[in-house]
Amino acid sequence: MGTAACDATPRLEKEDVDTMHLEHEVEIQAPRDRAWEALIGVERWPLWTESMRLVRWLDGCRMSPGARALIQQPGLPATVWTVTAVLQGFSFTWKSARPGLTTVASHVLADSAGAAVTLTISIDQSGPLSPLASWLMQKRTRRYLRLEAEGLGRAAEDLSSRAASAEPG
Repeated sequence: MGTAACDATPRLEKEDVDTMHLEHEVEIQAPRDRAWEALIGVERWPLWTESMRLVRWLDGCRMSPGARALIQQPGLPATVWTVTAVLQGFSFTWKSARPGLTTVASHVLADSAGAAVTLTISIDQSGPLSPLASWLMQKRTRRYLRLEAEGLGRAAEDLSSRAASAEPG
């Protein structure tokens, strides 16, 4: 995998002091279609990132607006995430809400040099409990963002390698 950067400082928005933003970016040496395949295969995430214990689609749904997934992460309560937006091959966003805290996670693929893509994963938290959640969970959230991005990169690169070795010639 290529370069990685992490926005380690929570950013409080002027309009809403109860908002926190963290993101992590990684360059993936794989074509977009392989990165997208790994990204939307959320049920396989626990195989390549230690930040996930279980990801399971509810209601038999898949990656589409309104689809819900149950996610269990180490040290966190099980949470239901609802897909809010999908731009096929490029990005998806989902949201979870608890009393006093709403979390939105975005996953965006962008073209990079050569056959590589850049993955940016971001977390935005808002609500009255956001400052407290940021203070308590910032270090773990940054670590989980990094683990997820780097794991996705390895998974996409592995998919790309297997596809290349399966091609005749």
